[in-house]
Amino acid sequence: MTSQSNSVGDRLVAPVILAGGTGSRLWPLSRTGRPKQFLSFDGDETLMQQTVRRFSGAQDDVAFAAPIISTSGAYLEDTRRQLNEIGAQASAIILEPCVRNTAPAAIVAAAVIAEQDPDRLMLISPADHHVADAAGMRAAVSRGAAAAEAGKIVTFGIRPTGPETAYGYICAGEAGFGAHAVERFHEKPTLDRATELISDPRWLWNAGVFLSRARVLLDEAKAHCPDIYEMSLRALEHARREADGAVALDPQLFGEVTSESLDYAVMEKTPLCAVVEVDVGWSDVGSWSAVFDAFVDQSSGNAEIGDAIVEDCSGTLILASDIPVAAVGVSDLVIVSTAHGVLVAPRSQAQRVKVLVEEMKLRGREDLL
Repeated sequence: MTSQSNSVGDRLVAPVILAGGTGSRLWPLSRTGRPKQFLSFDGDETLMQQTVRRFSGAQDDVAFAAPIISTSGAYLEDTRRQLNEIGAQASAIILEPCVRNTAPAAIVAAAVIAEQDPDRLMLISPADHHVADAAGMRAAVSRGAAAAEAGKIVTFGIRPTGPETAYGYICAGEAGFGAHAVERFHEKPTLDRATELISDPRWLWNAGVFLSRARVLLDEAKAHCPDIYEMSLRALEHARREADGAVALDPQLFGEVTSESLDYAVMEKTPLCAVVEVDVGWSDVGSWSAVFDAFVDQSSGNAEIGDAIVEDCSGTLILASDIPVAAVGVSDLVIVSTAHGVLVAPRSQAQRVKVLVEEMKLRGREDLL
C-alpha cells in the first residue's frame, strides 16, 4: 500500500466523467439531441462543466489529472465545445456507439488508464449530478484515497434528507482507512421501506461515484462480470483512435456488450466495496422533483428558473427556458416551458415523465424528443 501523504497533490487521481445519458425524465428541457448533462439549471455552467471543474486542481493530498470523458459519438462536438468554454482539455474522449450503461463504460475507461499506469487512482462520476459543495466533494475523495490505495473500491454515500424512492441505498459497516465497509445494498425501495431505512443512520443514498485503482476495478470486473469485461475490452482493442484523443469503440463489438450498471455488475458482488459518507448538497437531478429539491428557494418555497412570474404559489417548480411562464394560486406543481414542448404535472408524479416519453415514441412523435 502506498503510504499516506501530507502534501497537496501527492496522489494523482484520473477523473472519468460519464456523459452518455439521455435524461428522458427531464423532458421537455432534456432531449435526445441535448441531454441534461449539457444543460444549465442556474443560468451558469452546465452540469457537465460543473462536474469537470469539481474534479480538477488539487485539494489536501489529492490532485486531479485531465479527465477522461465517456460519451456517445453523437455528443462529441457538444463535449468538445463545453470543455473549450471552461478552458479544460480531456486526456481522452471515449465514444460509445450505443448506450450500454455504466459497467462497460467504467471497464473501458479503467483499461485506458491502465495502459499508462494500472495502479493509478481513478474516480468515476456521472456528468449530470448537482453538488452544491464542490470543495466538500473533493475533500471526500481525499478521505477515500487511502482505502482505494489499499485495494478497496470506494463509493460515496449521501446522508438521506428524506425517504427517497428513486435512489439506491448503502448500509455502512465497520470503519477503516477513512471509509466504512459496505454491509449490503438496497435497490430503489418502496416508500415504506425507504422510511424504515432512513431511521437507521447506517443507511446512505448511493451517489454512483466510485474511486479505486484502475487494475482493481478491472480485476473485480473480470471476476464478477467476465462477459462484460471481455467484450468491453475487445471493443476497445478494435477502437479507432484519433490524434486528438477521441477513442471510437468498435460499434459491432460494443453492441454485443450486455447493458449493465457498475453497481449491479461489480459493486454489489465484490468483497472490496467501501463507502465514504458525504454531505455536500448532492442531487442526481434525475427527475423534476429532484430539480425542485436542488434549486428550491427556502424563503418562497418555490423553485423559479428562467423568466418566471409567480404569485401566491407554493411548492412549485417553474422553469421557463424559451417562453415566459406566469403562475398564480397553484401548489406542488411542475411547470416547464420550452420551445419544444410544455410540461405540467403534480410534483409527486414527476417520475412519470418517462412514461410520457415512451408514449410519444409509440405515437411516432420523435420530433418532440
